[in-house]
Amino acid sequence: MAAPVPIHYTIRPANRSDQRQLRILLQTFIREQSIPIPPSVQVLGWAILGGVIALGLHLILFPAGGLAASIRALLGVGAIVGMGMMSLFFRFTVSDDWPQFWVVEHRGRLIGCAKLCRYKNYSTLYNVLIAIPWRRQGIGTHLVRRVTQAALKPLYLACRPERIAFYKRLGFEQVPAHTLSAAIYRDLELTARSDIVPLVLWSDGDRKG
Repeated sequence: MAAPVPIHYTIRPANRSDQRQLRILLQTFIREQSIPIPPSVQVLGWAILGGVIALGLHLILFPAGGLAASIRALLGVGAIVGMGMMSLFFRFTVSDDWPQFWVVEHRGRLIGCAKLCRYKNYSTLYNVLIAIPWRRQGIGTHLVRRVTQAALKPLYLACRPERIAFYKRLGFEQVPAHTLSAAIYRDLELTARSDIVPLVLWSDGDRKG
């Protein structure tokens, strides 16, 4: 049986009022993990840059008599920039998926989180994070154990090699990426991250021998 959560700490499902603090935690996680920009966002960035350069050249080469064309070009670039900003905004905020998060609260402050996505036949775990001042106190272990209790198993996650030992202590097993279904492979974003390793936690009845 898992040890009780240390006093003054609460592990609970996130609520709407947690969104701002969750966003701060996730921004820290993204910086710390050096998560690469997805290819789709990279392409979008180059498209925005190309549009701005094209507009600048148009205004230089056709300074007079081309006002309507310049306006159309400006609107086109504006649309591209707008779509790019919206894409980045919704990717790195929790405005839509905060109900999937679990949080660790310490005296009114969120110091950790994890995102649990439940599907029809399995679950996936993402963004397991404890803020730096509260690490190495067993809080991350308590968080993962609590979230796994709420998960529909098998429960999948992907992590960097240096985190494998941590998850194995909690019952996860390393699984070859090529054995995963296309849906799980996509959910774990394995195509975008070549440096992460998939793991799985089976239910007692489904545990592979």
